Amino acid sequence: MRISFSAVIALFALAFGALAPAAATAQVNRPAARISEIAPNPLVLGTTRISFVVPSAGEYNLKIFTVSGSFVASVLESEAAGGGEFTTAWDGRAADGTPVANGIYFCRLQFGRIIQAMPVVVMR
Repeated sequence: MRISFSAVIALFALAFGALAPAAATAQVNRPAARISEIAPNPLVLGTTRISFVVPSAGEYNLKIFTVSGSFVASVLESEAAGGGEFTTAWDGRAADGTPVANGIYFCRLQFGRIIQAMPVVVMR
């Protein structure tokens, strides 16, 4: 069975409540906390940089999940002294240190009750 990329994102949204469809004519409002970029994407060698924004002081975390919603790795857990844009890196490894298999994963940012996710592809 083949599944489209948009179907994968929709399934992830249902599982995590992270993404909501926007009306075609409505202006899209960016979440106060968001992942702004994952580069390089796809991850082929080395690490990928994850840039994200948090609006104010508070606890946040970045975690990697499989398409089915299984936890893979915790990239960052921290407390922001203030809002701003931050960058960290993921080396394509699971929490136990083993390299993850080729495929689609989701990087999830959680800041308080705000959850936002962005796909990251691993192709080694």
